[in-house]
Amino acid sequence: MDRSWGGSIAGIFSPNFSIALNAIAFTISGILLTRIKVQENETSVEIEATQSGVLRSWKEGWYIVLKSKILLASIIFGIFSTLTIQMIDAQIVTLFSEVFPNKPGFTGWAISGIGIGSLFVVIILSRLKKISNGCFFGIGSLLIGVMTGGFGFLLNYNFIALAIFLSIIGGIGNGLTFTAINYLIQTEPPKEAIGRVTGIIDSLMSILFIAGPLFGGLLITQLGVLSAFKTIGLGLSLIGMIGIFLQSLIWKQNKPEKVQIKVKVGNKSC
Repeated sequence: MDRSWGGSIAGIFSPNFSIALNAIAFTISGILLTRIKVQENETSVEIEATQSGVLRSWKEGWYIVLKSKILLASIIFGIFSTLTIQMIDAQIVTLFSEVFPNKPGFTGWAISGIGIGSLFVVIILSRLKKISNGCFFGIGSLLIGVMTGGFGFLLNYNFIALAIFLSIIGGIGNGLTFTAINYLIQTEPPKEAIGRVTGIIDSLMSILFIAGPLFGGLLITQLGVLSAFKTIGLGLSLIGMIGIFLQSLIWKQNKPEKVQIKVKVGNKSC
């Protein structure tokens, strides 16, 4: 999402304006941080107690996630979608430098398309009161896969409008996944466990932010940039289709068993 907004600003204005805006933002952040008061050092006993509490909360959060079929399935789909976004995010420049070598500005427009698609769908979905986890995760994964795989065929068409269209499609998929994850965190876990589950998901996303570019670079080194995009896109599209067609099975809500009570009246029972 950060690169999408950066690409949008760079595409609308200029790289120099983007760099200046970034410098201003860092300066403001530095000024705000200097006004934060530093607390006194904690004792070793307090530090140990804090670490023990964090570890206990981590274990309890994982217990809740592994016991909930809906949470576990949604997190798995979210991991695949986020991993794909991170794998191609750092490699879009490499792809577009090969497909559009004389048009460096096209990279910014394509990244802007992802940001526009994500923003549009988040605004629309924020008004919904209920979200279907299976439908949203499945469609989101499929759309991101279509964008990624479609990027792999850009050299055959060399058409910037197609690249922007695919970017918007992928942005919509990213927005669907992002919204579904946040909705899931607020509705599925028990209220007292929302913070623990949120911490687990945030930790997983942080790992993907590091692992994604590494895996993407490795695949591109082994397969080439176009083949890597095709392979990643096809794999995620298949995962999305599985989520769509098997959502009633994957995201099946465990219903409590109904107990039938029979009362005997005379020789009859009801």
